[in-house]
Amino acid sequence: MKHISESIIKYKEYKQELKDGKSQGLLTPYPNLNSKLKNGFPWNTVTTIAALSGVGKTTLLANICFAAPVLNPNTAVLVFSLEMPGRAIIARRLSNLFKMTTKELDNPDYDIDYSILDDIAKLPIFIDEESGTPDAIYNKIDAFIRKYDPSTNILIAIDHSLLVDGTNENEKIARLTSLLNRLKLKYSNSNYIILSQLNDSVLKEERVNKKGLLLYPMYTDLAYGRDLFRLSDTVIAMNIPANYIDEELNTSNKRYAKEYGGLPLVVKKNGQSIPLVYGHIIKGRDTGTGIVAWASQLEYSELKDATIDGI
Repeated sequence: MKHISESIIKYKEYKQELKDGKSQGLLTPYPNLNSKLKNGFPWNTVTTIAALSGVGKTTLLANICFAAPVLNPNTAVLVFSLEMPGRAIIARRLSNLFKMTTKELDNPDYDIDYSILDDIAKLPIFIDEESGTPDAIYNKIDAFIRKYDPSTNILIAIDHSLLVDGTNENEKIARLTSLLNRLKLKYSNSNYIILSQLNDSVLKEERVNKKGLLLYPMYTDLAYGRDLFRLSDTVIAMNIPANYIDEELNTSNKRYAKEYGGLPLVVKKNGQSIPLVYGHIIKGRDTGTGIVAWASQLEYSELKDATIDGI
C-alpha cells in the first residue's frame, strides 16, 4: 500500500514530463498510429492487437519490435513467439529489406548479403520460443525486466496468446492478461503487446451487406471476448475489408466512407492495386478510439501508412 500523496507526486512528475516534451508512449514506425494513440503506445499499458489470419498482425508487431530500440532510446525488447520462431522472424525482416518473398530468399542460388543484418544483431531484442503456463511466462518476464536498470524501457511482445499452456482458452488468456497487468504496475518502465484472433462474426453476410450494422470489428468479435477487452488498456482490431466487400458497390453507395474515415478499400500505385489494412482502435483508456490504415504488401512483410492523399 502507498499513501495517496505518492500518487499525487507521480502525477506532478508526469505533467512536468509533458511540459518538457518527453514522449509518453512507445513510438512506432507508423506516424498515423502514433498520433492516434499517445505519441505511441502509452507506457505501463497492455495492448491487444487482434485480426483474422493473414491480415498482417504479426507483420505489424515485428515491425514495431524492430523499430522500438531505434526510435525509443534505451529500450529492450522481449518477444514470445511460438507460432513464428526467431529464424522466421529474421526471414520476414530480410523480405522487407530486400523486397523479396521469403520463397525467393530461400532459393539456394541466391546469395544474401548478411552484412545488412549487422545493425539488427546489435539491437537489444530477445526471442523466447517456448510455451508455458501464465505463471511461467510471468516469471520469465519478471526476470528479464530485473536484468536491466530501472531507467531502461522494456517492451514485452507476445505472439500469440496460444503459446500459453492450458485447456480453457478464455481462462488462460484472462489469467495471462491479469498477470501482465500486475507486471505493468510493478514496473513503471514496461509495456505489453499481445496478438490475438478475431472470430468469424465480422464476415457474416448481415454485417457485410446490410445497412445499419457496423462492418468494422467490435469487442464481441474478439476470440476471447469480454475478458480480453476488459483487461486490455488498448485494443486494435485489424481487417482487410477489400477481401470481402465489392469495391464498385462501396464506391457507388459510399456506405463505408464514414466507418473507414473516407479512405478507399484499395489504393493504386504504379498500376498495382494494393488493399488497405485497417486498424480500428476500439478501446483506448488513455487515448480514445479511432481508425488508422496501412497499405499492405504482406508478401514483403510491409505495411505503410495510408491517408486520403496516398501512401
